[in-house]
Amino acid sequence: MDYIIFGISWQEFVEWFLDLPFFGQVLVIAGIIAILAVAITLVYYILKGLGYLLYYTAKGLFSLFKWIILGIVKIFDLIFGKSKPENNVKNAGVEKSQEKDELITIPTEKFPKEFIQYCPECGSHITPSMVQRLNLEGSVYCVFCGKSIEENTLMVES
Repeated sequence: MDYIIFGISWQEFVEWFLDLPFFGQVLVIAGIIAILAVAITLVYYILKGLGYLLYYTAKGLFSLFKWIILGIVKIFDLIFGKSKPENNVKNAGVEKSQEKDELITIPTEKFPKEFIQYCPECGSHITPSMVQRLNLEGSVYCVFCGKSIEENTLMVES
């Protein structure tokens, strides 16, 4: 019986393979699978590298042409004295965002440090060492629960 696959006679290889002991046949099959895995991995990373090469080359060329065109536009603006309406639009947007920030900001009134007597998280009494640290640094952590207490924290006395 002849073994012909893709027009190639595999008779000698099949006879050699079948003459091997079972352990040898397993090792040959494992070797073929390993070679295929390495080949597929190699092809994958080569194609991935080519993809990255094409992507970043196109991205760089786009950026290059964009800056060349912007440079030409700036030169024409300098020659003919046209103003950029983009700057006016951008500045208007900045002013609007600054106005929004001012509207959102609510000033808070600071209370004296001696009003802070209890932790707002756990309600435990603040120790004298915590009061000293609060006077020096402006903020302290509660030794009982770890909550940050700042000098502008409003405490409710019970």
